[in-house]
Amino acid sequence: MTWLTGEWSPLIRIGDAIEQKWWEKLPSNHPGVYRLVALRDNSLDPEPLCRVCGTDEEGTLYIGASQQSLAWRLGALVKTHRPDYKSQPHRVLSKQLATKFTANRLGISWELAEKPWRRESKLLVVYEDTFGELPPSNRSAG
Repeated sequence: MTWLTGEWSPLIRIGDAIEQKWWEKLPSNHPGVYRLVALRDNSLDPEPLCRVCGTDEEGTLYIGASQQSLAWRLGALVKTHRPDYKSQPHRVLSKQLATKFTANRLGISWELAEKPWRRESKLLVVYEDTFGELPPSNRSAG
């Protein structure tokens, strides 16, 4: 059984996100949760990440939530990790992770949720229970 449950969107590579017009797949001003995912070179397959108590086969680097506009929050995340944008509204990765996982090795996935903070909290608790620690870029423990 996987720690990741729910109805998540397919992964979209951040390097290709603008061209794919991912925001057209989201209802306007809808809350939800999202994941930043490490990708293998030249694919949309998650990069497995070694964690304290096992391997995260989903490659989750970060789990976040947006109460008002999931599309806006994801847009900020995409712009932060694209070198062709100068915006820095959503810094998630440390310098070391950002060097290893460039825009072409990062993916985003999302799930609509009426109570995104509750859903995010549940995902983080289950992740920590499964792997013994939070995703690498989720800084605080509950």
